[in-house]
Amino acid sequence: MRSLANPASPSRSSAPLRCLGRSAAGVLRLPAALLLAAGLVAAATAPLHAANPERLSAQDLVQQAELIVEAVVTDVAYRNSDVADEADVSLPHTFVTLSIERAYKGASAAGSQLTLRMEGGPDGAGRVLVVSDVPLFRPGDRDILFIRDNGSSVCPLVGWQQGRFRVVRGQVYNDLGQEVWITPEGRFAFGERRVDPSVFPYPEVREQDSAGEPRTRLVPPQGSILPDAAGFGAVVREISLDLSARGLLAQGPPVESASPGAPFFRKKLLQGPPPADLAVKAPKPFAGAFDAREAELIEKERAEHEAAGK
Repeated sequence: MRSLANPASPSRSSAPLRCLGRSAAGVLRLPAALLLAAGLVAAATAPLHAANPERLSAQDLVQQAELIVEAVVTDVAYRNSDVADEADVSLPHTFVTLSIERAYKGASAAGSQLTLRMEGGPDGAGRVLVVSDVPLFRPGDRDILFIRDNGSSVCPLVGWQQGRFRVVRGQVYNDLGQEVWITPEGRFAFGERRVDPSVFPYPEVREQDSAGEPRTRLVPPQGSILPDAAGFGAVVREISLDLSARGLLAQGPPVESASPGAPFFRKKLLQGPPPADLAVKAPKPFAGAFDAREAELIEKERAEHEAAGK
């Protein structure tokens, strides 16, 4: 959902996205030596309260991404889309320039630099376009990003918000600032620690228990691992190698960088009633499933009544 708001701090929806194409194996198996070398921590074995997993698994993100990088944001710029004819609409967009430090999959056509373009941002007239689940970036952010469809998608990240992982003081958090764990099934779960993504440089948030009210701890499922940034990268490499060995990892051309100076266009959404011919030809539907079922029962009862009268 899009909304134009005043430039005050925009709120953001965390509605989940549809899960796409799990890999055949379905289980993330990492050697113990790799876990130790990567600085991963296993979850406790005491009774746990399961955390809510994201819809896209680690395998989904790796498989669908054209480029996976750890990068630092060096610049954030804003520009409205161009209008060439009445089919175009001028909407604000954000250009995020990255300095790539590590590439885990794919390459950037601009070498160690890459500029992403995503819908949303200030329009230059005192309003801000906020698009649900499109992340917000600041210069100085360090992120691990799963990039796809740069320059053509509303958000050039796999799963939008789900394709952005913050690296804060060496630890990995999701876009909302929740500590990221990886479950034995290769999915993401969230731990107790959080950072405040609205305040740079993202201080840790310590929630206090309400007086007399026990608070359920958010603890990942048993067997989950807590990776630091290096460990997260090791997991991504391991998944990439596994998918490649099974012929499930396609390698495309280098990802092109978006340019704030180049023309780009955003088409209007179709609006208004359907064409008259479609409205005439279309059969008049029941108001809902209940009405349709009720009509079916009435017709059945009428038929049985007529049969009984013969």
